[in-house]
Amino acid sequence: FPYRTLFRSGWRALEELHDRAEFRAVPIIVVSVRDNDGSALARGASAFLQKPLKRDVLLHTLRQHLK
Repeated sequence: FPYRTLFRSGWRALEELHDRAEFRAVPIIVVSVRDNDGSALARGASAFLQKPLKRDVLLHTLRQHLK
């Protein structure tokens, strides 16, 4: 089930995941229609991608973080 359902917001979910030791090594890629103002990375995201996604950008980001 999605983590978002466990928290009040996606930002809170991101912070909670980043704070838990068992998830620190798991890359979290935020995808949003909104502009990136640095909030995702400041809260512990590994990367931020803006919708609409380009396939090559998504694949490059996934490869970069799943090495």
